[in-house]
Amino acid sequence: MTPRLQYHVVEIERARRILEDEWQHIQSDLGPFIDGNQALQVREVLSGPEKTYRYILVTAAISKATDVGIHCRSLQQRSSLPGSYDARSVAHKVVVPFEKAHGERLGGSNEPYLNKPARFPEFSMENPNRNIRAQKRLFDLLEWCQDYVGNNPERARDLLRQVLVEVQSLPPKDYGIQISATGDIFVDVVQAVRLYLSESSGGERLSAVTAALLSVLMQDRTVKAYPVNWPDEFADTAGDIEIFADESLVGAAEVKDKPLLGSDVQHCVKKALQKKLREYFIVYGQRISEGQESEIQRIVKEATIHGLDLYLLEAPRMHELILALCGKEGRRRFLGAMGHYLGQINASNDSRNAWIEITKEYLA
Repeated sequence: MTPRLQYHVVEIERARRILEDEWQHIQSDLGPFIDGNQALQVREVLSGPEKTYRYILVTAAISKATDVGIHCRSLQQRSSLPGSYDARSVAHKVVVPFEKAHGERLGGSNEPYLNKPARFPEFSMENPNRNIRAQKRLFDLLEWCQDYVGNNPERARDLLRQVLVEVQSLPPKDYGIQISATGDIFVDVVQAVRLYLSESSGGERLSAVTAALLSVLMQDRTVKAYPVNWPDEFADTAGDIEIFADESLVGAAEVKDKPLLGSDVQHCVKKALQKKLREYFIVYGQRISEGQESEIQRIVKEATIHGLDLYLLEAPRMHELILALCGKEGRRRFLGAMGHYLGQINASNDSRNAWIEITKEYLA
């Protein structure tokens, strides 16, 4: 009888805390933290054209810093390497949300471990690959990382810090918008958001803010936002914002910056049921239209019969609650995500420039 393989489970919340802590550390200390030759190899992997390799290296570094027992070349729990673990979970639940909040410097992939180089039990020279030179470079570096760290937590932190230094040196993904915001004081961020949403701009400002906050609230999910002027019949989306767990659509949100009507809510129910969703958010920036309350309550109750939970959320209260509960780190992630979502929805120059000016005044 074949013995059952023992594998490690990397603690996701701990990995997130370590990643944020070390990112803050390198803002004032750029090292170097490891030998210069290996630091150069780290830089070459992260700046190379093989995007999946970047995620493999960063995921290995954060996983090793969280649990020194994992093997740096392991990609799946079923790997025969001692210290096998599920690298995909760490990448998708820790690395991807972190990257989106810090400029998408690795390439902006939502599901990096679905790409062919990462779909093996472990990273090996036996895996088929077109670029043998790049494959050998990453293989040798991961082997060195494994030998260098061993079971030493301090060396694991040094490795992660060096990797993050090189990540920080990469250019952020260009969405045509540059935002510099460092403030994380609750009242300042709330005031900036209130001022920004004081003009509707066709709903795109409300959409960007809501998507950025949902991405902070749902770090284990992928939040995608779409241009608010996309016609439903062409977009084939469940809402202005969609929420994914791995590749599966699990929720959606619609934003309304005009008085909410019963017909608006009914249309959202129709889209949610077509997509077989169980949760749907309607975020409205103004009031519910006069005389529509009872009709909307009826629609919400009927939706539950079909297994759909429909949440009606007033934007100012929803936004302020999330900003309060997510703490300083969450507010920093929110500010980092705003540029991403303004770009993702193809926001107008007016909406982009307004956020830039407000962050300069309140949050720089």
